[in-house]
Amino acid sequence: MASALAEQESAHSDASPELQPRCIASTGTSFNGQVDTVSSEAETTRKCKNNFFKEAQFSCDGTAVVTHNDDGGLRTFVLPQDLLDESKHPHKLAPYSILPSPTNVQSYALYSGFSLQDMSTTLVLSAPVDQPLRLTNALDSTFTHAKYPYIHTKTEAYIAPNSLTFHPDGSHFVAGARGSVAIFDTSRANEGPIAMHITKPKDPKRAVTSMRDSGLIMALSISTDGFLAVGSSNRSVGIFSSSGHGGCQTAFSVAPGLNDSGAPTYSGSGVTSLTWTPDGNYLLVGERQSDGIHVYDVRNQLRRVAWLAGRDAFTTQRLGISTVPTLSGLEVWAGGMDGALRMWQNPGKAEGTQEPDAVLSGMHGDAVASAVWHPGGVVMATCSGQRKFCGADEDEMSTPPDSSLKIWSL
Repeated sequence: MASALAEQESAHSDASPELQPRCIASTGTSFNGQVDTVSSEAETTRKCKNNFFKEAQFSCDGTAVVTHNDDGGLRTFVLPQDLLDESKHPHKLAPYSILPSPTNVQSYALYSGFSLQDMSTTLVLSAPVDQPLRLTNALDSTFTHAKYPYIHTKTEAYIAPNSLTFHPDGSHFVAGARGSVAIFDTSRANEGPIAMHITKPKDPKRAVTSMRDSGLIMALSISTDGFLAVGSSNRSVGIFSSSGHGGCQTAFSVAPGLNDSGAPTYSGSGVTSLTWTPDGNYLLVGERQSDGIHVYDVRNQLRRVAWLAGRDAFTTQRLGISTVPTLSGLEVWAGGMDGALRMWQNPGKAEGTQEPDAVLSGMHGDAVASAVWHPGGVVMATCSGQRKFCGADEDEMSTPPDSSLKIWSL
């Protein structure tokens, strides 16, 4: 599969509104579950069993997709060798392995050196509640490579980070929790963080310069030139040097001012996604309950230069954003609550509000949590679903759930 994909890496160049996506692989309806009707003399109730997809991440070698589902488990889907064989489309996707968790997983990250050719590198880091962080083989759930205790010094309770990311060389990883950012050495199994940034301590003298925030650190992203961006549920962003080993260089809030009618100029209620452009010049900030994506120019006093509008992410659910290089620059992709994907070309090149350059409707029948590109820009993985509260609302019941993982060729 790797050679076949390599031959088509140049296929993704400049997208346009005329894109015609083809689903080449899918889990189908296997994760949709069912709706049970339970009748008694007193009442009739309905129960939804829907193991929806919360997130999907591509491995750096493009051979596998690891997902996080509502049951708390992580699933590894190895893409078929003949993925691009049109005579077999759509391929049926099934988990190669399942990593169950005794408690809910708050966040996860794939090892930055992941290669299917070397099973010692096919690792996934996860943060279960009330447990140490664990580095497990994504292809063999019975093998745990290492555990890393992250413990509150006063209560001795385990901390489950809300965000995780590996350094590009895989030597360290960063964990973001409430009011703190921690750096771990991957080689030091059974040890806690080697460095810690407290963003909101009781003692102000211990506070990180510029960023003083007691919220949950929900998003992390490291630029190609080694700047760590940290985003919180309180709508603030901090930027640290040396991939987090250095101090906080600056911090700012994405909360906007009010327009003439007294309404916020930009919607949102907390940072959930951060992505650097490949050149490190722009930082893209996605929020929950938002209709757009902030674009900040980090070269120009962290000025918000653009607002990528029309995202349709008015939900507390995490809906991620991703980027893919093209021949003429960059594309930003994001899914919406309406099951559509939206794309914006070259963010930051034009100031002000930027409407989508393409809207791909009908990609899923439910909220799209992730839309991530193969590292070679050849195919895209999307996943969908949301928690269904099946009560007496007939309108809601008339719309069946769509909890699925799909691979697309554009």
